[in-house]
Amino acid sequence: MGALSGVTGSVLLAAEELAQRVRVNLQEAGSSLAIAFDGQEFDWEWLSDSAGKFDLLIAAAALLHRTPTALIARNRPGQIAILASNIAARRATHMIHAAQAPAVIAREIAELGVSLIVADEQDWHDDLIAVARSVGAAGVIIGADHALSLHPMLARAHPRQAADFDPELAFGILSSGTTGLPKRTPLAWSTIAAAVGDAARAHAGSDQSGSAQIMLHPLGNIAGVSFLVPALAARQPVVLLEKFTVESWTNVVQRYRPVRSSLPAAALRMVLEAEVAPARIGSLKVVAVGGSRIEPELRGAFEERYGIPVLLAYGATEFGGVVANWSLDLYARCGAAKRESVGLPSPGVILKIVDPESRHELPAGSIGIIAAQVARLGGQWLYTSDLGAIDQDGFLYLHGRADGAINRGGFKIVPETVEHVLRGFPGVRDAVVVGLPDERLGEVPVAMVEQDPAGPLLDRSDLLNQLRSRLTAYQMPVKLAVVAQLPRTGTLKIALGEARRQLAELP
Repeated sequence: MGALSGVTGSVLLAAEELAQRVRVNLQEAGSSLAIAFDGQEFDWEWLSDSAGKFDLLIAAAALLHRTPTALIARNRPGQIAILASNIAARRATHMIHAAQAPAVIAREIAELGVSLIVADEQDWHDDLIAVARSVGAAGVIIGADHALSLHPMLARAHPRQAADFDPELAFGILSSGTTGLPKRTPLAWSTIAAAVGDAARAHAGSDQSGSAQIMLHPLGNIAGVSFLVPALAARQPVVLLEKFTVESWTNVVQRYRPVRSSLPAAALRMVLEAEVAPARIGSLKVVAVGGSRIEPELRGAFEERYGIPVLLAYGATEFGGVVANWSLDLYARCGAAKRESVGLPSPGVILKIVDPESRHELPAGSIGIIAAQVARLGGQWLYTSDLGAIDQDGFLYLHGRADGAINRGGFKIVPETVEHVLRGFPGVRDAVVVGLPDERLGEVPVAMVEQDPAGPLLDRSDLLNQLRSRLTAYQMPVKLAVVAQLPRTGTLKIALGEARRQLAELP
């Protein structure tokens, strides 16, 4: 799995404190709301009973108490109970995206070689059962009623020795898979505990005590974990959404009245286009947007209509969460002047911009590779594939991905530049530009645009003609497709790999 990211010393005490806080919350139980899902509500007593049942099932399968778990992750109450049990026990969890093909899930399980697999009954397909048998793993089923039970065909395991477990491993987290197959990153308990403290500081100014957390990011990635773990530690209710729709999100905001919600940029646009009545989401003091660059026009239109600040952030799985963000106070003071920035470095983070080849630090305002020194990961410099710039006041600006740059016969094309132009045309809701191999030029740009159902019908030839007046010749896409919906990941980011595959198949 690679080297474990984490810090040592006093922060390890904070890691045990995190486990203790979740244990106390489970022990105190009670009838206050813990989870809401699909019109059902589950209190802390239910969560405590379910977490305790999981502990009993581990013992029944003849496994050690801290046996790591492979979890086929879905945003459902049973999975939250598993995570609560694992955090309280400091038991590692390897997250696996449920949306992957059965063969891909089976391959991940085989590579992990775990002794315990947990999945909803709908995910216990033949491939998963077969690989569980091959690695000698026990299986736990999460039923349609969210109750836990041992899989009748996988009730016992071939247990590993305690020496095989890394006691500092908290999660094996998958990336979102925006540019290809998801990648697994190991995160330490010390990292997770420090991230909980960082989140509390970042959210200062938007009092969330007792306020529900709406979790629409997939549980299996860092965004989902970053939402869930602080809520379990702070005893905050969590409202689970398996899939974002404007109506479902608006309904839960209206019912549970959170003060803060996180939305991908695509979802922010969908809310605005649906003309949701401001009163329905009037409890919100903040909408946080992370994971991708957002058009300033979209951000401004949302704020003007709803009067809710849109705070951007930047982070990644490899960082264990967010490394740059806005606070409400900072946004009130500097938001107008730094409109396109994703904010200042988060607590315990140092950022710099470096030359892609030499790794030498670049002066303020220069565009280069973003590098981060993150205290919760031990303080070493981590170099990303993201292009950014830091201004003279320390604010970070995103400029796309360096590994997404298209080299067309020696001319470098930044896809985000072309996408920005495309999004400015009437009828275009969203756009993506990727590179395809070319025998003569090495690589050429191709584009896919999403039709805005409320806008004028797009004509491919007309769109290309308009592009020629706005772009240099080498930036022009050689193919352009108009689609009803762009391919997206579970976090509503555009799935670049799938977009590239679809465009490659066009004549």
